[in-house]
Amino acid sequence: MTLIELKKGITEGRAPEDLIIFVLPKKGNTFLADSYIAELCRVKNCNTIPIESIYEPFTSALAMILDYESNLAVLKTETFEEPSEDYSQFKNTIVVCEKVDKEVKAAAKDFIIEIPDLKDWHIIDFIKQKCSVLDDVDATWLYTATGGDLNRIIQELDKVLLFPQSQQKEVFIDIKYDPCSDLHPQSIFDLVKAVSKRNKPALLEYFCFGKHADYDPIALVNILLKEAKNALFVIYSGLTSEELDMKPNQMNGIRYGNSGVSVERLQKYIEFLSNIDLRLKSSELDMSKERLIDYVICHLLAM
Repeated sequence: MTLIELKKGITEGRAPEDLIIFVLPKKGNTFLADSYIAELCRVKNCNTIPIESIYEPFTSALAMILDYESNLAVLKTETFEEPSEDYSQFKNTIVVCEKVDKEVKAAAKDFIIEIPDLKDWHIIDFIKQKCSVLDDVDATWLYTATGGDLNRIIQELDKVLLFPQSQQKEVFIDIKYDPCSDLHPQSIFDLVKAVSKRNKPALLEYFCFGKHADYDPIALVNILLKEAKNALFVIYSGLTSEELDMKPNQMNGIRYGNSGVSVERLQKYIEFLSNIDLRLKSSELDMSKERLIDYVICHLLAM
């Protein structure tokens, strides 16, 4: 059976009873296989029963309780290597695996369906079809932010689709720019990097959309202070990577990232941040997190 034949049967309301062996395109990418299993259950009006062997419905004592004949027995494994003289005996059984043993593959070739690897544009088109208010830019952003994880994409789209279509675009924008969401591209380390490199577009994004992020001012100051000290040691101390307890590529990254920064500026950074760190820990600074972070960033940029 081919994937096209299986899809045609499901579309026509027919669900095959024969064994199906889904071979995944890459490790962990079970989305399409799971989707086909869900559609087969819908057509057959049945449930799935997890199994550890394709022989389990014949040999397990649970067969007295569980209705394997009316439901789908699903085996998920890394390598499918269970031999059989006749694979046609395994009715209503589905295997989801990453690869098939060479000898088994030859004997079970009529039951194997290779799941194709989805391309970027397939997933982006899927996003736009599922939520029609999103354009190419929105769909591409969601694809990138989720790393192309279809299950995560569907979770985020379901949040949007809870609302009337007239409000969906606005809800999506709220999700996109919510700094507390793990989809938001700017973490506290990105903010530190933006300050260190004086990256104006990234800082502008923080000031526009990151104002309500739950960044810890003490953590921000400590990371900035550590970055400044590392830069001072790497560029001006003359110490080796072993003496600084760093890897050579880490030292090269710090040196490259702080090229052009004078020792005087680094010293001012360290003096200012050390003073802020002390005052924070002694509770001398009485201001909101937001105002404090703004103050630290603006003061460093003015140096």
